[in-house]
Amino acid sequence: LPPALLAGEDDLDWHGNAAAGRRAAHRCQQARAVVAPSQALADILTRSGYPVHAVIPRAALPPPCLSADVKAAARAALAAVNYDLATTPSSIVALAAGRLDETHHFGDLIRAWRIVTARRPEAKLWIAGDGPSRVRLYHQLSDLDQRFRVMLPGTFERPDELLQACDLVLVPAM
Repeated sequence: LPPALLAGEDDLDWHGNAAAGRRAAHRCQQARAVVAPSQALADILTRSGYPVHAVIPRAALPPPCLSADVKAAARAALAAVNYDLATTPSSIVALAAGRLDETHHFGDLIRAWRIVTARRPEAKLWIAGDGPSRVRLYHQLSDLDQRFRVMLPGTFERPDELLQACDLVLVPAM
């Protein structure tokens, strides 16, 4: 599926008023698809030059937030299976998943993750998947001193616990 952006009610205000808003707006207008939570917002976005392709009510989009207990249980279960996925309760965990190849830009994500770990050394990035770039990415982790901050745990038949354990999901841009 092509990447799509989920528009929020305050996005246009932010694009017009925030320091990086115009740049973000320009990149958003280049998206292949924008999903709006209401027809009214879809109409406004279309008039503003955004490629709106769908209207999905907000209630149908993000799943409910998981409790801290569910997140802790998922993290404990994953750590029991793969010690590389062990975290502390205060760790921020980001998840990216996909085929480990050149088209998914995981190398760029690993380079960018250094900015996060410079400010939050306990932050973890889990890149789930497998593919021809796995060895190159593993060497890149060592070269960039990210070996214990970025994990390549392999593939998962059911990613439920990965999603329950993470704080955010990252999708590297093309």
